[in-house]
Amino acid sequence: QVQSDPVGQPFTLEAQLLACDRRAQRVLQLGALQSLRVTHEQPVGLNVPLTVTDQIVVEGIFADASAPPQNLSLQLEQEQAVGDPDEATLSAAAESLVMTGLKAARPVQFRLRYDPLDMEVDTRVVEFQDLELKQLRISPADLTLTYPETLTLEAYGLFADGHERPVRRGLAWRSLDSGVLGVITSGEYAGELTPSGVEGRADIRASASNSEGAVEAEARVTIELP
Repeated sequence: QVQSDPVGQPFTLEAQLLACDRRAQRVLQLGALQSLRVTHEQPVGLNVPLTVTDQIVVEGIFADASAPPQNLSLQLEQEQAVGDPDEATLSAAAESLVMTGLKAARPVQFRLRYDPLDMEVDTRVVEFQDLELKQLRISPADLTLTYPETLTLEAYGLFADGHERPVRRGLAWRSLDSGVLGVITSGEYAGELTPSGVEGRADIRASASNSEGAVEAEARVTIELP
């Protein structure tokens, strides 16, 4: 409730587990928001392939420059500022907004409003294009995890226009040795790794498809015990 009074005065937030009377406390402080900032996942200046989404995060920037930004993505009202509703959608994800293109060569833009403070900000104008995926790569491609450490792999696609972009939509993830390492196969948390608690190596594969068949990439993960 960053819009509430008293701004700038510390208060204590407490969580209590009633079954055993355990408690945890943290001192917080409300601050005054100064502006909203929009961050796009897809690179500036490039069209977005229809098979790829643009993940958007909206943060509140505080007047106190030492305060970290506040993610407000799921607390915003939205309206389409450019384009028609049948050309793109903007939907809520776990901690962000996801712009999905429905038609090619149609510029679209959304206006986002934080009603408690009467603040608004626009996404940049995005144009989706029908671009075919040519290659995939996973980053990092070779890594070591110490159990129970976890990590989310990122996938990048090279498209027909010669540019590489982040890819989340339309990918299938698979662990080639699930006894050593599991991976979330699809959805918002796709690519997140979960070690099983044994040492070893596992290959993680991401796959998609184009007009010629399957497009795949692999990463090698080494699991060590502490």
